Amino acid sequence: VILVIKIGLFGVVLGTIASYLLLYLYSYPKYVYCKLFNKSLHTYYYDLLKKMTLFIIIFSITIFIYNLLAINNIWIELIYSILCCAIIPNILIYLIYRNSSELNYYKRLIMNKIRKRKYS
Repeated sequence: VILVIKIGLFGVVLGTIASYLLLYLYSYPKYVYCKLFNKSLHTYYYDLLKKMTLFIIIFSITIFIYNLLAINNIWIELIYSILCCAIIPNILIYLIYRNSSELNYYKRLIMNKIRKRKYS
C-alpha cells in the first residue's frame, strides 16, 4: 500500500514482485521444502541454481537457433517461432532429464492413463 501511494501503479508491480521473491526464496523453502522433504535450505538453493542455469542455457540455445534463419514473411516467421519455442526447449529438457526418476515417473503416469483410456 505504501508503494502504491508513493510510486503509483509501478508500486503495485514492485510490491508484487517483492512479495513473490520473499515467498519463493525464503518462506516456501524454509517452511515447506525443509519440513515436507526433510532437506536443508542449502539443497533447495542448490537445486534452484541448477535449474535457473539450465533455463538460461536452454533459452540461449533456443534464441541462437531461432536467429539462424531470417524469414521475410510474417506468417511463416510466426510458425517458425512457434515451432522453435515449442520443440527445441522440450527436446533439450528431454535429453537432459531422460534418465531421471522424475521424468520416468511422469512417463509411467501418462502411459497408464493411455492404457486405461485404450481399454475403456
